[in-house]
Amino acid sequence: MAGRDRIPHPYGRQLPIPGMMRPESFGPVMGPFDMLPPPEVLERKLAAQNVEMQRLASDNQMLAATHVALRQELAAIQRELERLHAHMTALQNDSEQQVRSLLEKNGRMEADLQAAESIKNELQQTRADAQSLMSVKQELSAQVQQLSNDLQKARMEAQQIPAIQAEIDNLRQDLQRARNAFEYEKATNNEQMEQMQKMEKNLISMAREVEKLRAEISSVSDNRSRAVSYGDAYGGPDSSFPSAGQNMYRDGYGMSQVPVGPENVSPYAAGGGLGWGGYDVPRGAGSN
Repeated sequence: MAGRDRIPHPYGRQLPIPGMMRPESFGPVMGPFDMLPPPEVLERKLAAQNVEMQRLASDNQMLAATHVALRQELAAIQRELERLHAHMTALQNDSEQQVRSLLEKNGRMEADLQAAESIKNELQQTRADAQSLMSVKQELSAQVQQLSNDLQKARMEAQQIPAIQAEIDNLRQDLQRARNAFEYEKATNNEQMEQMQKMEKNLISMAREVEKLRAEISSVSDNRSRAVSYGDAYGGPDSSFPSAGQNMYRDGYGMSQVPVGPENVSPYAAGGGLGWGGYDVPRGAGSN
């Protein structure tokens, strides 16, 4: 459109300025001393100038028509520009509206996506919880089965309770009888213990008597040994004293007494004295 404001001359020449003539129309420049042209030459020049002026007038008319056409075209172009501008404004508004709607839609989609992500996480958590609940259910089922078995066993054992109770009663009666027997045996053992203690005391006293007799017999044996030695020295073998190893004493029944020595008396274990025939009295028998 900028080129339309500069339309070249139809013949490729510059437009003349009004009121001015081009130098070439007057011919060569003559000096001050040149001679004036003849009239024929002036007429030809005037005719050429008239032709040139007519051509310039037609060119001017053509330029005026072109100018009017350009103005009309410019007005049409301006109207088209205004229409395009309005259309562009409408398109821009529509585009902005569409962009805003797209942004809003994008925001809603992002919110929906975040909500979907949270829902996905909740779904995964729910699946994990469901799996854990299934495992817990299986464990509870196993426990219920075990409890059912235990309950069945308990019912079977409960059916055996009367027999067990009867057996317990029998055992209680046996225990009572055993306790009574134990008390009786204990009382009997206490009596036997008292008797044993009395016998022990008697044996101790008898052992003491035996010790005394042993001491007397030892002294008598010593005296007899001295007497035998004395008889051997003074009376010879025919002396009236009894020989060694013979008992010089007789009991009231005409029986000679056996010398009491360590080989005929056993020591008493409890009292440290002598006992009869090696008899050892048990101590603490029957005590509990």
